[in-house]
Amino acid sequence: MTRDAGQLTPRQAVIGLLGLALLFGALVAGLDWLLPRSERIAALEAPAERQNDSAPGVVSCPSAIDLPSQPIDVSASDVIDCPDVYDGRRVRYTGEVVNAVLLRDDRAWLQVNDDLYALVAGPLPEHRTGLGGNSGLGVSVPVEAARSIERVGSRRTRGDVVRLEGVYLKADPHDGGVPAVRADRVVVVEHGYLVRQATVTRRLLVAGALLLASALAVGAWARSRPRRVLALLRRR
Repeated sequence: MTRDAGQLTPRQAVIGLLGLALLFGALVAGLDWLLPRSERIAALEAPAERQNDSAPGVVSCPSAIDLPSQPIDVSASDVIDCPDVYDGRRVRYTGEVVNAVLLRDDRAWLQVNDDLYALVAGPLPEHRTGLGGNSGLGVSVPVEAARSIERVGSRRTRGDVVRLEGVYLKADPHDGGVPAVRADRVVVVEHGYLVRQATVTRRLLVAGALLLASALAVGAWARSRPRRVLALLRRR
């Protein structure tokens, strides 16, 4: 039986499949290289959920008499999960200032996040590793104290990390009744900076390499199958 001029031989089919597999493997390896996980990110684990053993899924709040002396170090999840325990108590709260600083009379209002992006891993564009959602609290501080804040977090900026002391209110009457910390002390513990896009050069290198590999593969196939290429061009 004679073989049609445009028909692939088993050897050519195997070589073609191997080539596609190698190209796909290079693509996967390239993407993995573009999204490196630093040691500190790879070691992160989701924080354990505080639960009551007798009622799974129910948050177990500490007793007011078991709380340490004030100010009490808290996280956003602490005070949101157990608002009655911390309401009216003096707390210490640390996080990254994000979005904006809003001035209202003699007070400034901040959104301060204390999630993993804010305090551990850094901004998402720098490592591109999903670590859960954002969490934080609204905070009001004296206007003079807010003047020490130089940067607020955004897509392109890491905000200043501040340590605040003040009274937690589960329903702040000065902010529409939402949970907030009315702080009187603000210390900037880490200044913000412009987000470093560390993977831009790598993306260009990998994209160029994959484009070159694809072009070489298509060129080699076209040279080995000139009649089939001409037939396809004529059909168009």
